[in-house]
Amino acid sequence: MTEQPADGAAPVPTRAQRRRQQSWFGRRRARKNARRRTRRANSVTTSAIDARSVLEAIETNDRPVDLDLTVPPDLSTEIETETETETEIDRTGSEGDDLALDDDPDDPDGSQPPSVEVPVDPAPRGRRARRPSGRPAPKPSRTRSRSLAPFWTRTMPAIAGALALLVAVGVMLRSANDGTDVRRSAARSVKPAGTGTLLLVHHSALFGNDLIVLLGRERSSGSALLIPAATQLDVPALGVATLGAISVDDQGARLATSVENVVGVGVGRTVVLDDAGLTAVMGPSAPLKVTLGAQVEILTPPATFAGGEHDLSAAQATQLMAGPQSVNELDRLVTSGTVLEAWLGRLAVRTVARQTTDLQSGLAPLVATAQAPDHRIDTLPVDSIAITGGERFAVREADLVAYVQRAFPRERLGSDRGRPRVEVLNGTGFLGVAQAVADKVVPAGGKITLTENIQGFGQNVTEVVYFQDTWRDGAQRLLDAMGCGSLRKARKDLGISDVTIVVGSDCPQYGAPEGIK
Repeated sequence: MTEQPADGAAPVPTRAQRRRQQSWFGRRRARKNARRRTRRANSVTTSAIDARSVLEAIETNDRPVDLDLTVPPDLSTEIETETETETEIDRTGSEGDDLALDDDPDDPDGSQPPSVEVPVDPAPRGRRARRPSGRPAPKPSRTRSRSLAPFWTRTMPAIAGALALLVAVGVMLRSANDGTDVRRSAARSVKPAGTGTLLLVHHSALFGNDLIVLLGRERSSGSALLIPAATQLDVPALGVATLGAISVDDQGARLATSVENVVGVGVGRTVVLDDAGLTAVMGPSAPLKVTLGAQVEILTPPATFAGGEHDLSAAQATQLMAGPQSVNELDRLVTSGTVLEAWLGRLAVRTVARQTTDLQSGLAPLVATAQAPDHRIDTLPVDSIAITGGERFAVREADLVAYVQRAFPRERLGSDRGRPRVEVLNGTGFLGVAQAVADKVVPAGGKITLTENIQGFGQNVTEVVYFQDTWRDGAQRLLDAMGCGSLRKARKDLGISDVTIVVGSDCPQYGAPEGIK
């Protein structure tokens, strides 16, 4: 039985209650109750401080203030809930000695009596120290994390979709331009293809450019393309002409641009040789073993080579490869290819190749082609044009594109869509404007098909005009290569070209004599 204490005295615990209080669970419950009493004491202290501040404010105002000091219902309910929880713990504590709870690190053997620490609330130091130390810091709310989930899963994708829609609308509006100024050139440098190719030309004072060979190497494969000298094209500033008639007084620069325009392959180096020069560079490879399928007659100087095997000297090899014959141009190139094949075979020997490049360093791509594990010699695919007064050839575009993609994939000009047909209109009246434009436009991927003058000239503004949206990117590349002017879209497609370049006086490098290079 529990001893009844005198009035005002604390009740005396029974033996079972003392045993329960001295147990590990009892000490744990005592510490928990002590922490709760500390929190309540701090809360009451804070409330008292707030009440004191209110009373001081009342005394200074000298106004009657009606204070409601009743306990809110929710607070009283919370206190009752805590009291019931403590009572429930006391009821179950008698059997708590066998519960598997965490050990107390300060009292591992359970021999020390429970101790209660009452924290002292320090004076607040700034905004972060205003919360009483007895109150536990609020834990992060899961409700806030859950509320942010729809923002990342719904709101952000919607914003990204709206931005993508705005970009698409802007692109559509930009491509739908019907004649207004779209973009002016920023004078960016365009790096053309053809850094590893060679244009080997034999020039005769009587017959012009009678041997034109384009050579290059793509990884383990080398290619040599024999180009008929009678291939016809529209040469800038010259009109319709053949490759054999183009002057090489500029070290072959105009001829190289014309070959690029016809073939669609960039030319890195150009080497122009006469009879003496070609004989000299073929000297280290002599004698050349050549097998002719039929008798060959050279017109100038007269010479005859019977069919069969021959050990040719350098001079004889020059005659067979570049000399005029009584047969047509394509048959003559068959003989030239036979001699070229023997020359490439000799250049595969390193000592012969080194001696050749010592004589002419520009023949390095020729040596690289010869030393490739696999190389081939082809003739430009052309069709004969029946014209009175001599042979003329026109290129078979479909066959040429397939050949270039196979033999010169890294050196081809233009894009996967091909090369835009370009019309150049001289609006300044000065000479050499079309050639100056071709030197920039052709390496950038344009194919010049027509050059004319604007009637009356007097063009002040340089414009690059495209007719279909499919050629807008190609027209922009041409504008960047020119370094001046503006890009425009025509209102109507005339079907003459894909891009028209109108040269005006605002570009001094094209519209003034002193600016033309």
